[in-house]
Amino acid sequence: MRKLYFFILNSEMHNDVIEILDLIPQTLRGKFIVDVIRSHYAYEEIISKDENLRKTIKSRISTELINSQSSPEKNLNLNDKRFLNTSEALEIKEEKQDNLNDKEGEYVGIDIGSLYTKISLNDKDFCFKTLVEPYIHTEKVFNDRFSVISVNGNNYLVGPDASPRRKLTEDFVGTEPYFAIIGYCINKLVKQGIAIKGIGLGLPPSVYDSKKISLLKYQLKTLEIKTNGNKIEIPEKIEFLPQGLGAYIDFAWKYSDIARKDTIVIDIGYYTLDMVYIKDGVYISKMSRSYPAGMEILYNKIIDEFTVKYSDFINDVYVDLLLKDGKFTYFGKEYKFDVQEYISRFYLPEIESRLKDYVIELKNNGYKIDQVLLTGGGAVYLNDKVDGVYISDNPQFANARGYKIYVEYVERK
Repeated sequence: MRKLYFFILNSEMHNDVIEILDLIPQTLRGKFIVDVIRSHYAYEEIISKDENLRKTIKSRISTELINSQSSPEKNLNLNDKRFLNTSEALEIKEEKQDNLNDKEGEYVGIDIGSLYTKISLNDKDFCFKTLVEPYIHTEKVFNDRFSVISVNGNNYLVGPDASPRRKLTEDFVGTEPYFAIIGYCINKLVKQGIAIKGIGLGLPPSVYDSKKISLLKYQLKTLEIKTNGNKIEIPEKIEFLPQGLGAYIDFAWKYSDIARKDTIVIDIGYYTLDMVYIKDGVYISKMSRSYPAGMEILYNKIIDEFTVKYSDFINDVYVDLLLKDGKFTYFGKEYKFDVQEYISRFYLPEIESRLKDYVIELKNNGYKIDQVLLTGGGAVYLNDKVDGVYISDNPQFANARGYKIYVEYVERK
């Protein structure tokens, strides 16, 4: 793997690159990138025309990024990546594709959550409900509205095409419905004319290990995944990260100081509340924890209290509306229900209690905590209710963005 250095040339430099910087004319010292770090103005003119200089820079800057990549169940050393954008926040200008069918393609981050599947690309994020059901052939297959995804000959409807909602467990990872969702994501992008160069995916921390990853990569490359009879091409480059770590990478990418501090990441999902720990840029796998305290318990509380008040039963769709707007209209009747009290007095104390236990456990194991990062779909509703913690930008997409960054900027030797 490679160590990637991101910096502004007049800021403090790592010793390993000082000599290389001396090779570049002083007048051209601005922002630049070698391989994944692209110059804003001088790259084509200087680096690409001097092959020896290019080789020198590549050989001196390229180092091992993650020593444990062959055994991902060990600690991932993200500190080697360093994210050396200073407080000046180096702006990395991505080259925009004039042609969406550019053979180089785009890197994509896919976060398959219990409630929503989130997709992140260079210039946009979007999501769909994580729904998948077996499909039995009927005439509706000929309706353009439906995209049937088949995995080894077994057909599935995914996302808006599917109807039931079933609780997803850790056992879901690696099943045919799991691969059908990945196939659906890829097909959705291809239909928009987007070529995919690589995908980054997340795994629950409890199942993140080298054997699982090797098996998943093998399955993705060997399973017959099709849509309406046409093969879905799986990109050659596939990377996996523990859920929660993607959000850390996304945040450290934007704010360099976080990469140098010991961090707890709280990832609020629908069914689970996951906590991971990063010490000096190193993911400590043995300290990952998952609690049955996701947003589901808040949803159930709101449903129960709404039923008591109105004697009507609602489902998660209406809870979403209440969380967003505090009201909804059903058959011409407007229902108002203030859910903020339940977030502040019911759900937030649940998170605080779990965090307190986790901090005690970390300290008992000799670890310290400098900061806390709150992320995941549930973090959206806590933005104005917590102090002293960081919250990811657009937190429901933070993991997907981090997976995308990881798969794009991690280069194998």
